[in-house]
Amino acid sequence: MRNIIVLLIIFIAHCFAIFEDWQSGARVEGMGSAFTAVADDASAIQFNPAGLNQVDKILINSQYKLIFGGVGMNLHNGYINLAYPINKNVGVIGVSLQEMGIAMHSEKIITLAHGFNLIEDIAFGYNIHGYSLTQRDFGTGYSLGIDFGVLTRIYQRWRAGFFVHNINNPKMGSVKKYNLPRLLNFGVAYRPTYGITSSLDISKEVGQPTRILVGQEFQIIENYLTLRAGIQTEPIRFAFGLRTGMKNIFIDYALTTHSELPLTHNLGIQINLERTTKKAIKKELSIIQPSEEIKESEKEEEKPPLKLKTIYFDFDKADIRSQDAEILKTNAQILKENPNATIIIEGHCCPLGTAEYNMVLGWQRANSAKNYLIKLGIEESRINTISYGEERPITEIEAEFWKNRRCEFIVK
Repeated sequence: MRNIIVLLIIFIAHCFAIFEDWQSGARVEGMGSAFTAVADDASAIQFNPAGLNQVDKILINSQYKLIFGGVGMNLHNGYINLAYPINKNVGVIGVSLQEMGIAMHSEKIITLAHGFNLIEDIAFGYNIHGYSLTQRDFGTGYSLGIDFGVLTRIYQRWRAGFFVHNINNPKMGSVKKYNLPRLLNFGVAYRPTYGITSSLDISKEVGQPTRILVGQEFQIIENYLTLRAGIQTEPIRFAFGLRTGMKNIFIDYALTTHSELPLTHNLGIQINLERTTKKAIKKELSIIQPSEEIKESEKEEEKPPLKLKTIYFDFDKADIRSQDAEILKTNAQILKENPNATIIIEGHCCPLGTAEYNMVLGWQRANSAKNYLIKLGIEESRINTISYGEERPITEIEAEFWKNRRCEFIVK
């Protein structure tokens, strides 16, 4: 009898069904869970796997929260997500391990996710979930679920997202089959300027009322302080959140209210592995050279610095234009005449479009220039690339935004 009472409490706390609270995340819940059209980090696995295609570095994020304060029995939800970019053609893969419930009732999910781009400005994604439900004295059940998502830019700073959860209508149970939650989300997001995001989701779960979710994210101090707020309907819930941290480690916190139940606290961490790896590589390369090689490098530093010309791109393009191809030929000739020189190609964009999209576009432009130089006979080992997106504009005058759509060549 005690087991039945505990399970009833769990179902009430989870709002009607098992695996109901699987969509979680400290950053996301701080925005009222309106994330379908944002989905730009590893939390995209839970909210729209198409958004994984926006991730351009290795990301790990995790969370732990006490649902409604644990309701006196440590009712919790925790997960760890990994997003790993492969390349432009394959896209980004993701893995998630999630566990929720209490000691007597444990819900576990392992998820494999994939986000990719088949059409320009339209990303697709899917999840494959393995569900495991364990109840003390009742045994364990398993099931398999499939999600599908789409994310697209509809106009400059606007994006739209579409997400279907458990599209295959999975069931669980041996004697009687129970449907796992099926969900349909549609969302829009607007970024009027860098560091500000507004989002709106319409969410419909089969058998439940339609919900409206609204969220806001505002970056106060870049990389150090971000504030969030959101509101949901059915039932009315308010959310507040913040982020703090450094350039490659961030701490997220979210607080969510409920009209009748205690507060839900959610604590998360996100780690950017790519920057950490790059710093480690730089340290490895700073090994002291033999004295003769130092003297030779000092002689090279005494020479006048090499200067390579900048190339430019059309709006929202990463293709090398004919006039810029001639500039690259000249740059290649200079590099051939200076075989010890290496370069960094910096990709830049104008501020039109989202910051995340422009960061990816900057990478595409830098890699286009790199590939062209390789075709002209420059060794790949001599070329590094980096994207600054819209972060380093030359001008803020809209009529001169073409000056921002560029690749600069830094000679080392």
